[in-house]
Amino acid sequence: MASMSFQEKAFPYNYKQYERWCEGDRNTIESLTAVCGYLCRGEDTYINQTTKNQKQNYPEVRYAVHLVEDKGFPKEQIIYENFRLSFQVTNQLIKGKGYQAIGAGLIRKVFSEPFLIKFDELCDINEKRFKMNCKGSHVDICAINLESREVRFCEIKRYDFGGKSNDKFALHQQLLLGFVRHAVDSLGSKAFVKSKYKFLTELVAFVPEQDYSTFSPKKYEIDFSV
Repeated sequence: MASMSFQEKAFPYNYKQYERWCEGDRNTIESLTAVCGYLCRGEDTYINQTTKNQKQNYPEVRYAVHLVEDKGFPKEQIIYENFRLSFQVTNQLIKGKGYQAIGAGLIRKVFSEPFLIKFDELCDINEKRFKMNCKGSHVDICAINLESREVRFCEIKRYDFGGKSNDKFALHQQLLLGFVRHAVDSLGSKAFVKSKYKFLTELVAFVPEQDYSTFSPKKYEIDFSV
């Protein structure tokens, strides 16, 4: 068995900016996407969804801006959901067209076949226990920097004022991050194409700026068969 823990990392956000995003304010949306791009999605994704007042995508886009501006990740190498880590799945996706094919291509530039196969093996070993197949799962963001050889996986939760949230860190997301960590730990440099990457998994808690100093991060623990 392997045991993994994940600690939320608080990230302060401007609640008024979030409200403008939810109202479909074009200037707000375009000011953010001008920095981070469309994250391996269509150009109209964010305009269309926010004008329906679905309150989607803001934390992921805002965090991508942070990754570009503060962490030096190229915007062309940040993928929002359109990636998979399964050898079987990426083998199929990479033959096709569209955004998931682009995401699969970026993943294949970073992770070796032994890593992707190891991920599938962990999915198979744990399928009966957890009653799910993780081969098609993902977390919110995969950020890659091919030049500096960095990669990170980010799942993002948003909190309203007072630390209230309906977002959940789902079981399949915990398993995915756990499998990735275990595969990298067990394979070392062989997990990557050519040579080792700096590797990080993150559970990012978006917290209103007013609550940032008093926010108490949550911790999640999971164990799985290896």
